Amino acid sequence: MYKLTLSSRGNPDFGQDSTRSFPGVADRTVEVVDFAEASQECRSFIERNGLGGGNWTGGAITDSAGNLVGQVSYNGKVWKAGDDFKIGASPVFNPHQEKAEPKDEFAYEIARIDVPGLGTLEAFGCFRAAVIKSVPGTFQIAGQDVEFYVTASYKPKGKIAFHGRTLSVMPGGDLRLSQQAPQEFFLAVKAALTKWAATPEGQQLVIRNEIKDQARTIAWHDHAIGIARQGIAKHEADQAACRERIASFEQSLEGFERGRAPKL
Repeated sequence: MYKLTLSSRGNPDFGQDSTRSFPGVADRTVEVVDFAEASQECRSFIERNGLGGGNWTGGAITDSAGNLVGQVSYNGKVWKAGDDFKIGASPVFNPHQEKAEPKDEFAYEIARIDVPGLGTLEAFGCFRAAVIKSVPGTFQIAGQDVEFYVTASYKPKGKIAFHGRTLSVMPGGDLRLSQQAPQEFFLAVKAALTKWAATPEGQQLVIRNEIKDQARTIAWHDHAIGIARQGIAKHEADQAACRERIASFEQSLEGFERGRAPKL
């Protein structure tokens, strides 16, 4: 058996008192047999009391010794304690049946880039948007593993434009612990990316990814055109039905003119 905390607070974004429970909702603790029941209890509590994401503060799951063993997020997913804000973490229980996604034929190619003396990056994207992220476990600052994302824009002729002058890193991949990296760390990452983007291999990868991005856009337009055609067909059918009704009413008027009241 586990103990589960069900609690809430006011959301200051909506003028509610964040130091007190959501109006009319009492915090409580219940017993659950497993993570699935914990997830269900939390979602029932949330829906029954009309709680928004900014109101939910419950979901702590503890064992018989009082150890925190899990955390239920607002959407009902159960995470290992401390993983609910970690980059790339997977829930230990997911109430939503995940559908097997078909292979993405437009998936970007990914390049691995070494940052001398620091770690390894993964870079992908197209001219419109570049995304670069650290390979987990390869970068450290002051002896602690850190993870990070860099957003940028690839430019023609092997150029790359960064979207910021600083870099935020997450110790242990925890988003809540985000902090600014030393400037020399960011400059080293930036230099490695700039050097790679200028190589023939880097430029070719970006171009291939741009082709895939344009092909994805074409596929989206094909889908939109299909929906539009369905809409046009429905409008045309509705028009035809209206014309039939007009013809029927015109016949009715002719009946009146002949002195016979038609049955409408």
